Formats: sequence, structure tokens, C-alpha cells
Amino acid sequence: MALFVAEKAGQCVGFFIAMKDEHWFAKSYYATDIAFCVLPEHADQGVWLLRRFIRWCKADGIKQIQLGLSTGLDESGRTGKLYEAHGLTLVGGIYATVKQVV
Repeated sequence: MALFVAEKAGQCVGFFIAMKDEHWFAKSYYATDIAFCVLPEHADQGVWLLRRFIRWCKADGIKQIQLGLSTGLDESGRTGKLYEAHGLTLVGGIYATVKQVV
């Protein structure tokens, strides 16, 4: 696991919590995010955090990166566009309960 922190004037303005693990079906590894958050007024730091994560992956020979957008807080699609600009492709989707399931 790794934690990357974006800091401005001594204040945390964003973070990226990452992990890498072995695929259950093969002797290969992937990396993913556990949480990725940046204050809106410091959105430029999101680019830095993502690039830092990608460098971390490359340094360890990780070739497969899987990032999610599971909060539903990216209505404008900015995060997806950021991921695509860095070579990632949208694959599949996430299904979640939005109302209490009885």
C-alpha cells in the first residue's frame, strides 16, 4: 500500500491511497486506488497525485492499473477525463444500492 499527499502551504489539499495485489487467477499484479480526493480549489493537485501513483506502479513493474469512480460525485466527468488523458480506458461499471434494500 502507499499514501500520496498533496500539500500547499503546510495544509493537506489532497490524497491518493493506493494498493497493489496479485490477481487471484494468475501470477501477475495490478494496482488500484482505495481513495482519491482533492479539494476543488486545488484540482491541479489531482494531476500530480495521479502521475505520482502511475510512477509508483511503473517503478514496481505493475502493468495493470484499475481505478474506480464509485462515489457518484463526478457528474461532470472530470475524473474520468483525467484518467483517460493518462492512458486508462473505461471498462465496465459499478452498480450500487441508492436506497435501503429491504
